[in-house]
Amino acid sequence: TEFKDITPKELKAYLDRYVIGQDRAKKVFSVGVYNHYKRLFKAELQDDDTELFKSNILLVGPTGSGKTLLAQTLAKFLDVPIAICDATSLTEAG
Repeated sequence: TEFKDITPKELKAYLDRYVIGQDRAKKVFSVGVYNHYKRLFKAELQDDDTELFKSNILLVGPTGSGKTLLAQTLAKFLDVPIAICDATSLTEAG
């Protein structure tokens, strides 16, 4: 898939095929990924004067809510590598 041909709506539509619920998360994640790629390809989009600043996405939620599935599904669609890390060992117990 060529990124230049993809819109946030198309990214969300792809997620809708594989992830049940989580509509707000899918919208925010789709726009965030789209803006990330748009920023990367800004040199090629010289006719676009929109300035996009680097931003990060933090997915927070209980176990089994679909955080990893969202990331893995979009990574597969965009054919990009992904690393999933467990940060529970970085917090104090209790």
